[in-house]
Amino acid sequence: MALSVDAAYEAVQQQSAGSTDLVVSVLAVTVFALLVVVTGGVAYLALKSWLDERQEKQDKEYRPLVTRAPAAATSSFEEKEEKRRVREKREKKGFGSKV
Repeated sequence: MALSVDAAYEAVQQQSAGSTDLVVSVLAVTVFALLVVVTGGVAYLALKSWLDERQEKQDKEYRPLVTRAPAAATSSFEEKEEKRRVREKREKKGFGSKV
């Protein structure tokens, strides 16, 4: 009889250890997935903030050139040159271009 009680006790211990291992594994995978999601969100917000700051800097840089009213003494050639320079600055976008 003692043999069967010991065998039953060991079977219960193995079964409870197996379910505990399953719970720990599920929790570990869940924590890892949440960590990846939160890290991705923080990276997205940092990138978005950096892009917004860069766009604001470009807007401040280009706004005086675009909104400036031409003086009465400037010729049409000077106006065209200024528009060309502004256009060239705006077209310089993309990889490898200096802003």
